[in-house]
Amino acid sequence: MKTIEEMKGILITENPNYFSYCLLLLKDSRIALCSSAKIVKIIDPSNEFNCDITIDLKSDYIMSVCQIDNGHIITATLDCDIYILSITKFTFDIILVIPMAHLFNINKIVALGDNKFASCSRDMSIKIWSQTSKEPITVIKDVGVYISSLLFLEDKNLLIAGTGKGIRKYNANTYRFINKVSKIICTCQNCLNRFDENRLIITGYTNI
Repeated sequence: MKTIEEMKGILITENPNYFSYCLLLLKDSRIALCSSAKIVKIIDPSNEFNCDITIDLKSDYIMSVCQIDNGHIITATLDCDIYILSITKFTFDIILVIPMAHLFNINKIVALGDNKFASCSRDMSIKIWSQTSKEPITVIKDVGVYISSLLFLEDKNLLIAGTGKGIRKYNANTYRFINKVSKIICTCQNCLNRFDENRLIITGYTNI
């Protein structure tokens, strides 16, 4: 196991001006890292954190990554595209590209189960997708504000949206609005994380 000091030497690229947007633990215990270097790296912690795959989609910044049930990797880019990828130990294939999935940059994507996933954007919408279609299953348009982040709570059947005007809860099956907490303002794409069964870690501003 590497120490914190040793891990500081793990570079996204040879250019130190780049920074990471998202880290995701994959089903095979590797880590997917997406960054402003416009690539996704698949890193193996069991092998000195060596990079097994560098995925260059010839896109803009890669803002978020998730993994659906069948193991496919979903990435979202600053230029509003979604890529569905299959990966092996050392290779990747592009399964589907959804161009201009949103009108403005995509901030976060999360897996929902049943090989579905959700995306949120500056265009004030949340879209629900399947892995096989370029058209969304449904679009949630009632938010009315910039959406920074999403979190799926499978055991509670909830989709949580973090926005500039509070946190909104939706039923994860019907996608109907449940309620909101206005005093917490979410400002970045990774501001919603689960702490334990009943609590979240939220980074952002608060009006409490």
